[in-house]
Amino acid sequence: AEASPSGAAGAPPGGPVTGATAAGAPHTVPAAGGAFDTGEVAAGGAATFEAPGQPGSYDFACQIHPGMTGTLTVG
Repeated sequence: AEASPSGAAGAPPGGPVTGATAAGAPHTVPAAGGAFDTGEVAAGGAATFEAPGQPGSYDFACQIHPGMTGTLTVG
């Protein structure tokens, strides 16, 4: 699955999720509550993390660009 700011993504519990950024600016993909966090991803880069093991919806917002938000749906 892929997660990017200003979007939505889905993944199975514990499955891999790739957070990709557009060229031009770095981004982060941290979950509210800390269930996952890519750290800072360079412009045009990507980071893969493990989806939470519990099914549910996990909101995230870029710490560099707070208006860029999304939801990862696990399950």
